[in-house]
Amino acid sequence: MPTPAPRTALFTALAVAVLVALLVIDARTPPAPLAATVSPRLFSAERAARHVNAIASQPHPVASAAHDSVREYIVSELRKLGLEPELQATTGIGTRVRNAARVTNVIARVPGTNRGPKAILVAVHYDGVQSGPAAGDDGAGVAAVLEMLRALRTGPPIGNDIIICITDAEEPGLLGAAAFVSEHRWAKDVALVLDFEARGTTGRSMMFETGANNLDVIRTLRTVSNVSAASMMVTIYRTLPNDTDLSEFARLGQPALNFAFAGGVTRYHTPFDDPAHLDAGSLQHHGQQMLALVERFGREALPRPATPDAVFFDLPMVGIVLYPESWALPIALLVVVVAVAGGVRSSREEPRRWRSVVLGAVAMIVAAAAAFFANGWLARTIVWLHATRQWDGEPGWAGVYAVALALVAVTTAAAAWSLLRRWVGARGAWLGALLVWCVPTLLTAQMLPGVSYLFAWPLAGAGVLAWSTCYEGRVSDANGWAGVVLALAVLSPVIAMIGGYALPLDQLGAPAAALFVVLTCWLLAPKLEDAIGVPRARGLVVMAVCALGVLCYGMTTVRRSDMSPKPVVLGYVMNADSGMAWLATSAHEAPAGSWAASVLGSEAELPAGVSATSSNPALALLARSWMGRGKVRRVERLPMSASKVDVTKATASSKGTLFELHVSVPADARGVSFRLTGAKVASAKVDGHVVDMTRYRDQSPEFSLTYLAPGADGLTLSLDVTGAQAATLDVSTVRFGVPYAALKVPPRPEYVVQAHSGDQSIVVQRVTLARP
Repeated sequence: MPTPAPRTALFTALAVAVLVALLVIDARTPPAPLAATVSPRLFSAERAARHVNAIASQPHPVASAAHDSVREYIVSELRKLGLEPELQATTGIGTRVRNAARVTNVIARVPGTNRGPKAILVAVHYDGVQSGPAAGDDGAGVAAVLEMLRALRTGPPIGNDIIICITDAEEPGLLGAAAFVSEHRWAKDVALVLDFEARGTTGRSMMFETGANNLDVIRTLRTVSNVSAASMMVTIYRTLPNDTDLSEFARLGQPALNFAFAGGVTRYHTPFDDPAHLDAGSLQHHGQQMLALVERFGREALPRPATPDAVFFDLPMVGIVLYPESWALPIALLVVVVAVAGGVRSSREEPRRWRSVVLGAVAMIVAAAAAFFANGWLARTIVWLHATRQWDGEPGWAGVYAVALALVAVTTAAAAWSLLRRWVGARGAWLGALLVWCVPTLLTAQMLPGVSYLFAWPLAGAGVLAWSTCYEGRVSDANGWAGVVLALAVLSPVIAMIGGYALPLDQLGAPAAALFVVLTCWLLAPKLEDAIGVPRARGLVVMAVCALGVLCYGMTTVRRSDMSPKPVVLGYVMNADSGMAWLATSAHEAPAGSWAASVLGSEAELPAGVSATSSNPALALLARSWMGRGKVRRVERLPMSASKVDVTKATASSKGTLFELHVSVPADARGVSFRLTGAKVASAKVDGHVVDMTRYRDQSPEFSLTYLAPGADGLTLSLDVTGAQAATLDVSTVRFGVPYAALKVPPRPEYVVQAHSGDQSIVVQRVTLARP
């Protein structure tokens, strides 16, 4: 095989690198935001931003005054649009997590011209977390709904009714959505669900989850321009222990599409999820897809036709490629036959071909495994260095480290190919690589058809490349590069999404991305070798130096900042009976030399022998919260009251004993948690509503439940208890924040922030439930 001229090789290498970079940038960059001066028929991020600024001016978690103010703002804006919103005030009880709350959903219905009973449900949530203003999650969703409704009403009326459900208490467990599904009269009318979420502050609004039998709705989604969607995300998300409101709406059994942007995940549920850091392009992408889908589905028949699931993915300048899952295996078989036949034809004149095939297959597997484990170790080492040297900066999500580790994987692939080429020919070795690639192509087509395109279509590109090598001329060469572009167009965005975007590098992100990088390099190896040449020692050294340079750049620049704040959550836990109290955090948030370590002290460990079954309910809570790995310090008792628990009735039942309790919660408390030990709970009710424990993700046999925003009249809890003569009920009263001044906690350093549920103060008491 002739060696290309150095200048040609350099140009080709740069061209491939630029192509990959452009594909990655395209996959991550949202559309440009539209100004308020555009046509009123269009969605404008600038117009929607006014709502984000109003909604996300401050944190507004459930049970806060700011939360109620946000609801009032939404109701006012809906009325300005000519709608008559109603408030669904009830007790929402989660079916996925062990939480309940007094919720108030904001619901409105836009009547269509068809006057039919079926409707499209557009869902977002208006509550946020304690630790941040929630501009992305889900202020952007609420703002998009308000701007979408404004734009919708400037055009001709649509046929189908639109139900707007702006749910309450999504963050503590999808409680508003659960209440809508279980109790609202319009739930039975829903024929399609569109849900909009966020897990960051930037990036494209990706369609990542659907209901079952999604071929029909994806066909309509395909008609919308500039969409990011892939059945791989849907397939994987269905296996994850993650939830959005759609997890509750799924009980309706209707087609559904779920959208979210996830760039800037390090700001997620922190003070920097604010309007200043929200990408206007992400808001634009959210809203323009919402408007387009409401208009399209609004003019199509409801209910939707029954269809199977689909395989689908988006390509630049093409849009969504779509076909039924039943086609996945035939397509895979066809692609395998074409690619292998091309590889056999291409290598037919190579001496000792089958020796090359075997060595090529083995070498590809070894190179992929080496990159997988090496990059995993490197990523964990990087995170360890940041933690021990107090650099922080969330290195597991840092893009610069993702690039460095990708370069390490490319270097590994090139080194393995260069070493192999000393003993075998290129075409035979490549045929071995193709045969290896055929294995996941066929397996995923049979077992995980939603993921199969990730292997079938790059293999199709390799098949085009294989046949192009059998002939000479410009047309053949162009066909070969077309195969390379197809493979890279499918794989590059996925690799970029895996490493440091959807998954942290130090967990599965870096190893999985490295695995795909090596497989991709070997899939395209002959074309790259034709254009660039076999990597020699000097080239490999240059590649390694580039990887090291990017790595060092990351180590000097990735630091704690508004892009990557350091989350640290403190908890104050007090035993209401003994008055003993502790200040605590998780061990990984309090390494030596950190602010949390200075707050808790160097000897901040749980007392020896403490476990989740400790006789001291406060220590049991601490052990349970961090699985024995928390950092704790004894502190003084503060004047915080516990909830008042009255056992109003204890009667025999067919299962054991039915206990009815009334719990009065202090006015300054956010909520109350219950945990029963020593017996099992056959059934439970809260405020007269049945607790459905069959769909819980956590199927622990112990009964536990957290109730938020109980109100001045408290709550009622009914437990049908089986088993022992007496059971123990731990009752924890939860308040926002930790009193720093009273506990002499020093101020947080810059960018050391609360995250998620934020700091909490908890007063624990133990109540005995004895059979009469």
